[in-house]
Amino acid sequence: MAQSEVFRAAFKFTNLGIDLVTSDMAEEDALKRARGGEGASLLWTIGHLMLYRCGALQKLGVDRPMEYEEYNGSAGDIETYPTLAEIKPKWDALAEELDAALKQATDEQLHGPAQGLYGGERLFSSLIFVMGHESCHLGYLGNLRLELGYRPTAVLAVEAMRKASE
Repeated sequence: MAQSEVFRAAFKFTNLGIDLVTSDMAEEDALKRARGGEGASLLWTIGHLMLYRCGALQKLGVDRPMEYEEYNGSAGDIETYPTLAEIKPKWDALAEELDAALKQATDEQLHGPAQGLYGGERLFSSLIFVMGHESCHLGYLGNLRLELGYRPTAVLAVEAMRKASE
Protein backbone atom coordinates (compact mmCIF):
# COMPACT_ATOMS: atom_id res chain seq x y z
CA MET A 1 0.00 0.00 0.00
CA ALA A 2 1.25 3.47 -0.84
CA GLN A 3 1.94 5.62 2.20
CA SER A 4 -0.37 8.29 0.83
CA GLU A 5 -3.28 5.90 1.46
CA VAL A 6 -2.65 6.11 5.20
CA PHE A 7 -2.87 9.90 5.03
CA ARG A 8 -5.99 9.72 2.88
CA ALA A 9 -7.68 7.48 5.45
CA ALA A 10 -6.69 9.74 8.35
CA PHE A 11 -7.99 12.88 6.67
CA LYS A 12 -11.20 11.06 5.72
CA PHE A 13 -11.62 10.28 9.43
CA THR A 14 -11.53 14.01 10.18
CA ASN A 15 -14.00 14.61 7.35
CA LEU A 16 -16.38 12.13 8.95
CA GLY A 17 -15.87 13.81 12.31
CA ILE A 18 -16.72 17.22 10.85
CA ASP A 19 -19.81 15.70 9.21
CA LEU A 20 -20.89 14.29 12.56
CA VAL A 21 -20.25 17.38 14.70
CA THR A 22 -22.09 19.61 12.23
CA SER A 23 -24.93 17.21 11.40
CA ASP A 24 -27.40 18.56 13.94
CA MET A 25 -25.73 21.81 14.98
CA ALA A 26 -28.01 24.83 14.88
CA GLU A 27 -26.63 27.91 13.10
CA GLU A 28 -26.86 30.00 16.27
CA ASP A 29 -24.85 27.41 18.22
CA ALA A 30 -22.09 27.22 15.59
CA LEU A 31 -20.92 30.66 16.73
CA LYS A 32 -21.06 29.98 20.47
CA ARG A 33 -17.66 29.86 22.10
CA ALA A 34 -16.68 27.32 24.74
CA ARG A 35 -15.72 28.04 28.34
CA GLY A 36 -18.02 31.01 28.78
CA GLY A 37 -16.84 32.80 25.66
CA GLU A 38 -13.12 32.18 26.21
CA GLY A 39 -12.74 29.26 23.79
CA ALA A 40 -13.27 28.80 20.10
CA SER A 41 -16.55 28.33 18.28
CA LEU A 42 -17.30 25.51 15.88
CA LEU A 43 -17.11 27.95 12.95
CA TRP A 44 -13.73 29.31 14.01
CA THR A 45 -12.38 25.78 14.49
CA ILE A 46 -13.48 24.61 11.06
CA GLY A 47 -11.96 27.70 9.45
CA HIS A 48 -8.74 27.09 11.40
CA LEU A 49 -8.55 23.51 10.14
CA MET A 50 -9.20 24.73 6.60
CA LEU A 51 -6.22 27.09 6.90
CA TYR A 52 -3.96 24.16 7.77
CA ARG A 53 -5.40 22.07 4.95
CA CYS A 54 -4.54 24.87 2.53
CA GLY A 55 -0.99 24.71 3.85
CA ALA A 56 -0.91 20.93 3.39
CA LEU A 57 -2.08 21.34 -0.19
CA GLN A 58 0.66 23.85 -0.88
CA LYS A 59 3.23 21.48 0.60
CA LEU A 60 1.85 18.76 -1.68
CA GLY A 61 2.63 21.04 -4.63
CA VAL A 62 -0.88 22.26 -5.35
CA ASP A 63 -0.83 25.78 -6.72
CA ARG A 64 -3.51 27.43 -4.62
CA PRO A 65 -3.85 30.50 -2.46
CA MET A 66 -3.36 30.31 1.29
CA GLU A 67 -6.96 30.99 2.29
CA TYR A 68 -8.51 31.33 5.75
CA GLU A 69 -5.52 33.10 7.31
CA GLU A 70 -7.90 35.08 9.53
CA TYR A 71 -8.38 31.80 11.46
CA ASN A 72 -4.73 31.67 12.54
CA GLY A 73 -5.03 34.05 15.48
CA SER A 74 -7.12 34.04 18.60
CA ALA A 75 -10.57 32.52 18.33
CA GLY A 76 -12.21 35.84 19.13
CA ASP A 77 -10.38 38.00 16.62
CA ILE A 78 -12.82 37.59 13.73
CA GLU A 79 -15.69 40.05 13.55
CA THR A 80 -17.82 38.27 10.97
CA TYR A 81 -18.07 34.60 10.23
CA PRO A 82 -19.66 32.67 7.40
CA THR A 83 -22.66 30.61 8.39
CA LEU A 84 -22.37 26.88 8.92
CA ALA A 85 -24.40 26.44 5.72
CA GLU A 86 -21.77 28.51 3.88
CA ILE A 87 -18.60 27.03 5.38
CA LYS A 88 -19.56 23.33 5.25
CA PRO A 89 -19.58 23.10 1.41
CA LYS A 90 -16.21 24.89 1.39
CA TRP A 91 -14.89 22.29 3.86
CA ASP A 92 -16.21 19.49 1.64
CA ALA A 93 -14.58 20.98 -1.48
CA LEU A 94 -11.27 21.42 0.32
CA ALA A 95 -11.50 17.83 1.60
CA GLU A 96 -11.94 16.58 -1.98
CA GLU A 97 -9.01 18.70 -3.15
CA LEU A 98 -6.77 17.32 -0.39
CA ASP A 99 -7.81 13.75 -1.12
CA ALA A 100 -7.07 14.19 -4.84
CA ALA A 101 -3.62 15.64 -4.06
CA LEU A 102 -2.82 12.81 -1.65
CA LYS A 103 -3.98 10.24 -4.20
CA GLN A 104 -1.35 11.61 -6.59
CA ALA A 105 1.44 11.81 -3.98
CA THR A 106 4.27 9.33 -4.31
CA ASP A 107 6.23 7.80 -1.44
CA GLU A 108 9.28 9.63 -2.77
CA GLN A 109 7.42 12.95 -2.61
CA LEU A 110 6.16 12.22 0.91
CA HIS A 111 9.72 11.66 2.14
CA GLY A 112 11.06 14.68 0.28
CA PRO A 113 11.61 18.14 1.67
CA ALA A 114 8.71 20.31 2.76
CA GLN A 115 8.64 24.05 2.88
CA GLY A 116 6.23 26.08 4.88
CA LEU A 117 5.09 27.09 8.29
CA TYR A 118 4.78 23.91 10.32
CA GLY A 119 5.56 20.28 10.86
CA GLY A 120 9.17 19.68 10.03
CA GLU A 121 11.55 19.40 7.16
CA ARG A 122 9.90 16.44 5.40
CA LEU A 123 6.46 16.42 3.83
CA PHE A 124 5.68 13.21 5.73
CA SER A 125 6.32 14.99 9.06
CA SER A 126 4.28 18.00 8.02
CA LEU A 127 1.27 15.85 7.15
CA ILE A 128 1.56 13.97 10.44
CA PHE A 129 1.52 17.32 12.23
CA VAL A 130 -1.63 18.40 10.35
CA MET A 131 -3.33 15.08 11.16
CA GLY A 132 -2.51 15.41 14.87
CA HIS A 133 -3.62 19.03 14.84
CA GLU A 134 -6.95 18.02 13.31
CA SER A 135 -7.41 15.25 15.87
CA CYS A 136 -6.93 17.69 18.75
CA HIS A 137 -9.47 20.10 17.32
CA LEU A 138 -11.93 17.33 16.52
CA GLY A 139 -11.83 16.27 20.17
CA TYR A 140 -12.37 19.88 21.16
CA LEU A 141 -15.44 20.06 18.92
CA GLY A 142 -16.80 16.93 20.60
CA ASN A 143 -16.43 18.62 23.98
CA LEU A 144 -17.99 21.81 22.64
CA ARG A 145 -21.02 19.80 21.50
CA LEU A 146 -21.45 18.46 25.03
CA GLU A 147 -21.09 21.93 26.54
CA LEU A 148 -23.82 23.19 24.20
CA GLY A 149 -26.14 20.31 25.16
CA TYR A 150 -25.76 18.17 22.02
CA ARG A 151 -25.40 14.41 21.99
CA PRO A 152 -21.85 13.03 22.15
CA THR A 153 -20.02 12.65 18.85
CA ALA A 154 -19.22 9.03 19.76
CA VAL A 155 -22.95 8.25 19.93
CA LEU A 156 -23.44 9.81 16.50
CA ALA A 157 -20.53 7.74 15.15
CA VAL A 158 -21.99 4.48 16.47
CA GLU A 159 -25.38 5.33 15.00
CA ALA A 160 -23.77 6.14 11.64
CA MET A 161 -21.87 2.82 11.67
CA ARG A 162 -25.05 0.89 12.47
CA LYS A 163 -26.96 2.68 9.73
CA ALA A 164 -24.17 1.99 7.22
CA SER A 165 -24.21 -1.74 8.06
CA GLU A 166 -27.96 -2.13 7.53
